[in-house]
Amino acid sequence: AGVTVAARRSSQTGAVVVNVGQSATSGSDGRFMIEQVQPGSGTFLEGSHPEYLRTQGTQFSIAPGQQLAGQTLAMRLGGSISGRVVDESGTPIADAIVGAREGNLGTSSPSALPNKVFTDANGGFVLRRLEAGPQSLLIAAPGYLTVEDNRHEVFEGSDTGPIDIRLTAGAFLAGQVTNQLGEPIIGARVTVTDTSAGMNTLHATTDSNGMYRFDELGQYPVRVAAEAVGYGKV
Repeated sequence: AGVTVAARRSSQTGAVVVNVGQSATSGSDGRFMIEQVQPGSGTFLEGSHPEYLRTQGTQFSIAPGQQLAGQTLAMRLGGSISGRVVDESGTPIADAIVGAREGNLGTSSPSALPNKVFTDANGGFVLRRLEAGPQSLLIAAPGYLTVEDNRHEVFEGSDTGPIDIRLTAGAFLAGQVTNQLGEPIIGARVTVTDTSAGMNTLHATTDSNGMYRFDELGQYPVRVAAEAVGYGKV
């Protein structure tokens, strides 16, 4: 129940896929009816539901005025990865974010990924609705370095796990920005380049006491620069 079903077809150029009829929602018995479907070949059903992978059916043709009955769309469950997130001593880490990249190669933060979960009080997680094949995970938690884990193969309808993912505590950098008289500068922009994270650049703004802080830094030297209105960049 609750699956949104649409009749779709590739455009004449093949560049995009478009709806060729009104979408419908399946009832408690799984049945649905799509009305006003444009006739033509290469038509297929596509279903979407929060608990399933987006699923496409086999192609079919429909003639003007024809009514097709008995079309079946078997929604894909996908696979899952389950396990725990722990620190270097094996202590569970609660509220860590575990996300699946799933083609989002430019993303470096799991919080920006659409398919993500938070670990429970025991560090446990289950990441569902994953496409079959190799999967890359991003894991982050406050005070720890973000980790990418691409060791896992996912299979349709199966769970990969349980696995343990270990996070390393990050270093932190804190300081104060002042003028030549030692007075704090409020609102200064501080930039840190973390050379241990592939030249990852982080930014912070000083508070009312001119203080700043960066957490979750790596184990290698960082470059620090500061600038503020009315002052030169240092």
